[in-house]
Amino acid sequence: MVSLSSIDILGLPSYRSSDIIDEAHRIDPTTTEGLLNLVALGNLLEICWIYDPRTYVPKNSKKTVPAIEIAQRSAIRRAYHDFQQSFAERQHLKMDGKLVDPMTMFFKVSILHLTVSICKYKEIEPEANRAFSPEQLRSNAISHFYMRHPSLVKLLKQELAKPVELLPYCTTFDWWGPNFEVVDARLDCDNDGHDFVAGSSA
Repeated sequence: MVSLSSIDILGLPSYRSSDIIDEAHRIDPTTTEGLLNLVALGNLLEICWIYDPRTYVPKNSKKTVPAIEIAQRSAIRRAYHDFQQSFAERQHLKMDGKLVDPMTMFFKVSILHLTVSICKYKEIEPEANRAFSPEQLRSNAISHFYMRHPSLVKLLKQELAKPVELLPYCTTFDWWGPNFEVVDARLDCDNDGHDFVAGSSA
């Protein structure tokens, strides 16, 4: 289980309702809207380094990312990934009437879509940030997936090779997959395991 203290690094609550102290200022991932908001934030924080201009300056430059900030990013990334693992162990998502694994059918798909969208935007607007080229951005995106999401590398490369016109999810930062609802796996007495879909995002 993810401790509340580790989740607080990211400013995220435990997903148990009893842990949410101030509901007006907390994201509740036991709800569809809350989970979507939390994942949108978590994905941006995870992948932000690839579009940070400071990533592309020489390491001996004073404009590079400070070591303390790199450490903070690593801590946030660990907290977010720990949350995903703990959530997937205790919650399912119901998509199209079937229970599915949140890790393969939602978390992995969402980070893939966001990363491809960022890379495609840079291809369309190469002058938007002259600190790095589309090729450099793509290279760092693939490197990130080799390190953090190796099972998605092949799919990432395939999506990056497609023209943006064939990637409708690039038109929005909203979740492009099926509608879903969050289901507590421990309390879902109607499911005997036969309807559960583990899925594969690669």
